Formats: sequence, C-alpha cells, structure tokens
Amino acid sequence: MDFVNEKYAVIPKSLKSDEEIQKNMAPESNSFVERAKYLLINGQSFQKMFVAKNIGESLSDPKGALQLLEIIANQLHSLHDESLIKEYIKAVSEIFNKIQIPNQIKQSYSDICFNIFTKQYQQYEIINSCAEILKYLDDLDIYKEGLYLETDNQMYQILKIIEIYYHKFTPELKKQAHLQIKSSMKHKDERVRKIISEILLNNQQLLKSILHEFDWIDKFTTLIYDQSKDVRMSSAKFFLATYELNEDIHKSRLQLLLENIIKQLDSSQFEFCQSIAQYSLNQDNLQSLYIEKLNEIINNNNDNQFRFLESLHNYYSIIKQFNEKYSISIDDMLLNSIQILSEEMRNYDILKCLSNLYSNLSQDMQFKVIQKLFINFELNQLIFIPYLSEIIEKTTLINKNKIWLQQLQTIYEMFKRNVFQYETKGLWNEISNMIDIMIIISRILFQQKDFLQQCLKMSHMGSNFIRDKIMNILIEKIIELDSLESRDSIIQNYLAFINHSNYQLRQLSIEFIMKLCQQRSRKFFISNNLINVLQLQYDAVSLVRAKLPKLLFQIKLLFWNDEKEILSRIAQIFQNLMNDKKLSIQQISKEFWVELSNIQFLNAQKTIEQNQIMDEREQQEYANLKVIKQQLLLNPKNIKNDVSKSRNQTPTTRLPPLNKRQNNFLQIPKGTQPRKTSAQRAILSKSPQPFK
Repeated sequence: MDFVNEKYAVIPKSLKSDEEIQKNMAPESNSFVERAKYLLINGQSFQKMFVAKNIGESLSDPKGALQLLEIIANQLHSLHDESLIKEYIKAVSEIFNKIQIPNQIKQSYSDICFNIFTKQYQQYEIINSCAEILKYLDDLDIYKEGLYLETDNQMYQILKIIEIYYHKFTPELKKQAHLQIKSSMKHKDERVRKIISEILLNNQQLLKSILHEFDWIDKFTTLIYDQSKDVRMSSAKFFLATYELNEDIHKSRLQLLLENIIKQLDSSQFEFCQSIAQYSLNQDNLQSLYIEKLNEIINNNNDNQFRFLESLHNYYSIIKQFNEKYSISIDDMLLNSIQILSEEMRNYDILKCLSNLYSNLSQDMQFKVIQKLFINFELNQLIFIPYLSEIIEKTTLINKNKIWLQQLQTIYEMFKRNVFQYETKGLWNEISNMIDIMIIISRILFQQKDFLQQCLKMSHMGSNFIRDKIMNILIEKIIELDSLESRDSIIQNYLAFINHSNYQLRQLSIEFIMKLCQQRSRKFFISNNLINVLQLQYDAVSLVRAKLPKLLFQIKLLFWNDEKEILSRIAQIFQNLMNDKKLSIQQISKEFWVELSNIQFLNAQKTIEQNQIMDEREQQEYANLKVIKQQLLLNPKNIKNDVSKSRNQTPTTRLPPLNKRQNNFLQIPKGTQPRKTSAQRAILSKSPQPFK
C-alpha cells in the first residue's frame, strides 16, 4: 500500500473521504495551513483536492492563506489535470473574495488567468471561476488582447472577458465586443450560444448598448429557434426580460417571437408563464394559444400536473384577467389537476402548492378546491394533517353549509378512531396535530363535551409529550366547563392515576395536582381531596418520589399559614424526603425547603396582595359559571368558550397569604362525600417499566 509520508500522515490511496483525510493527515500540527502546505507540495491529487475544497479553513490565518495562494500559483503554471485545476481556481477565487491580496500575487494570477483563457478547456467551470478572480484584478491591458483571441475556440472566454470588463472598455473595444457578440450567436458550441443571454442580462450597460447599436431582433431570432433546448430557454428568458424595452419599436415582430416561445413551452418552462401571461393580456390569439398549450402540457402526465400547480400561484391572477372563456378554463384545469393528483398525494405535495395559491382564489373556487381535495381524504389523512387546521379555519370562514359541516363531522369521527391506531405506530407528532384539529372541529360543531371524553381516553397514551398536552388541555377545561360533573370526571381521572401500577402515570398525577395548585384555590384543593396525592411519598420508584418536593412546595404556597394540620404534614414529609435513601431526592428536597424559608421571611406583603387578587378572580369565575348556565338554558350556541379567560392569566408563581382562614382541612364541605383513602398506604414495590 502506498503511503504519503509516515511522519505527517498515514493516508493510503484508498482513503478518499473528507472525514478520513481530515482524521489522518499531519497529526502533529493543529494548524490547517501547515497541514495544507505539506499536502499541496507532497500529497496526491485527491489530497490536494481536499485542501482546495476546504480552503475556507485557512481564512482565519490570512498570512497562511496567502502562502497557500503562492504554492497553488506555482503549480498552476505547469498543471494539466483539469479536475484539479478547477478545484484550485475555485479555491483561489474564494480567498480573493475574502481577504486583501498583495499586488505581487495579483500579478501572478493575472498571468495564470490569461494563460487559462488562451487554452481550450472542456470544463467551462474553470473559465467561470477564473472570471471570478478577474473581478479583483485591475490590469486591463493584458485582456485587450483577449478580444482578439482565436474566435472559434476561445469564444466562451471572450464573452466572459466582455462581461467583466465592458464598463472599462474604450469605444473602440466596445465596438469590437459588439462584433464578437454578434458572431457568437451562430457559434457551433451551444454553451457559447446559451451564455450570451446570461451575460447581457448581467450587464445592463452592455445590454443597452447592444439594443441601440444594431437591430438585435434579427440576430436574436436565431437563438429563439435554436435546436438546443437550453439555448432556447436562455434566449426566451432574455427575450421576456427585455420585451418592454422594444415593445413600441418592434411590436408585431415581438408578438411573432412570443407566439413561437408559447409553442415551444414545456413542463420545464413554467417559470416563463408569468411573463407570457402578462404580455398576452390584450391579445386574444395569444391567450387562446397559451391556454391550449398549458392544457397540452399538463395532460401528458402527473408530473406535469404537479409542476403546473406548483407554479400557478405566480400567474393565476393574471390569467383571470383574460377573456372570460380562458379565465374559466384555468379554473377547470386547476380543479382537474387536484382531482387527479389527490389520488397520489403520497408522491405529490399538492397541499403545499395550494397554500401559496389559495388566497388568490375566489370564495367559490376555494370551496370547490376543498371539495376536490377531500374526495380521497381517508386515504391521505396523514398527508392532510399538517395543513388541516389552516384549511378548516379558512374554509369555515367562507362557508358553513351542511356539506362542509358533515365533512368536519366525518373528519372528527375518523380521528377519534384512528388516533389510537397511530399510537401503536408511534406517530406522536401526527397525534399532536390531530388533537389540535379536533379542538377546532369540536368548537365549530359544539362538541366540546364529546371532545372532553376523548381527551380522558387519551390521557394515558404512551408518550410523555401527548400526556402532558392532554393534561394541559383538561386543566383549561376545568376552568372553562360549565358542568361540575365534567370537572369532577377530569379530576377523578387523574386521582385514579395515584394508585396506577405504571409509575409514569403516578408521576403524571403529581404533575396534574401541581398545576392545579398554581391555578386553583384552597377551597378547590380541599373539596376535591387532592391531598390524597401525598401518599406517593412512600412510592417504591424514586422517579415518583423525586417529584414530590416541588409539589409540597406548591401546596405550602397555596395554604401558607392556614390549615396547620396540612402544613405540619407537609413539614414531616419534607423531613422524610430530606432523609431519603436517594441522594438526589435529598438534595432536591433541601433546595425547596430553603426556598420556602426565604419566601417566608422576604415576601409576606407580596403574599397578602396576591391572595387578594386570587380571591377576586375566584369570585369572578364562579359568577361566570352562573352566566354560562343561564346562556346554556337560553341558547347553547351563545356560549363563549373564553368566559373565564382572565382566570387563565393567574400568575403561576403567586405567593399565598399569611392571614388565617377558619375552615379546617378535615372538615368536608357540604354536599361533598369523603373519599376513603389511606395516606399511609405503602404502594407495592414496582420497578420502572416502559410505558405500555
């Protein structure tokens, strides 16, 4: 096996990935420049290419980068490998673009570039990279000679010289440049014919001179009809960009050329459709030809149908200004394409295309588009999910007819069934989006209570992310719901998790009650027996016990100096946790205990003020519940979902009051039956298991 050098690197010829070269070359030096210098001088071709492709790493050391330029310059004088020359020139142009280059190195590369321009290379990328270097060189005299190179073999190079230096040319040189451009329009190399349009569009001064110097249409027509598709596309782009500059002078001839461009349109040229549509506005014959050609293109295959949809948003509004029969035709083509592609939505992202176009459609067309899309909804529901929320909201704004509401009901019922199938496949992002969509639909169809029951079924799904999402939704429902029965079903659902065999659901019960402590009152806490959660202090799983210190902290903030029995119990549990067999639990408990002590001494006044705010908000909330009840009896559709919005704005880090209350924790409020629980019950030993 052939190695470069045992001292600097161990790189066999077979190692050619960037990672392997970077890993093995010159391990004694941390400097990229030092390693690069060695490989440029002693390395093999693939190693030199590696240096060239990663030349940007040398820019942090400008002096080192200049040293690399000198080494590359010395090699370029005698190098014949076109692939390596191409990478070298690209690397040099990158350095020229980033740092200041001394005149001596500029002169060296001026000579190199001229030598390259006088040779005939198969890889025109070399010429293009050279042209980037020329932009930083001021030696114009050396390139005057370039305009008189051998016309046939170096025409590409001549055109690049004209593009770069035209603004510095004397009138005599400009005249010579115009002659070269004229002659190049019939050049045998299609790459030369193709670049003419690009050069003219990139140089406005040259473009204006050409348009006024000679009758360019006669010459340019040959490019519009060129046998090469690439040349025709490049020429069409130039023609459409300069159409308005010549419309008054050559109107009839321009229309003939435009007609020819339309006839040559194919699925790769939809980028021209906007300009063509614009210039066809007042020409009935062009409109007819244009619509006919579009129909012909998109009827060839589904790929063309998709490209049509993908670009339609750019020119749809222009075509809608056509004569009525053509304006209607574009809508028919749109609907037909959607119907065809909706059967293959796994292969074509038509929803993304339509998201750009949708706002340009009339309300009637918007609804027709939606109807076409939903023909194969069940087959494509996974593809619809990321876009469905937006579709539903927009469509509901413009149309709430019976057909649309039935469609929403179908989607809702389908999601209720399929969400558990997706759970088995682990499609958690899709499930999350489905939940958001079901929220929207349940509000539109007034099915919030049904959605509540669905959430309760999903509350123990096998993903922390989904369980947390559902929990947060249900906590909001506790505030919004008008029915105490519905509230109680939510609370009992999570209280049942306290005794669940799965430790993750026991953790979830703690999280749920913790959030309620931040948003609800002491009265709510007591009446719903949330204190039962404290039995988890004896849980055999440390991950469950580790959540208790924060919960105790929140309960303490909630009750502050009220309910001495509760506070005494909290203090005892804190002491137990600070002596837990797990050091991490000990540490967490001590941190929360210290934080409680600091709050007690420093924030008493703030505590009192925040308690007054909480009392006022709670009174308002119960008043709102009565209003909801009355509205429900009068007209269910007048219910507002955000009646208690102000309650949601309660600070989650509020402090409780120092003032005492008379109610005792063990005194059960009237109308509430005590729940039989044992706070000292030891939960059976359960090791953490993956959630099922």
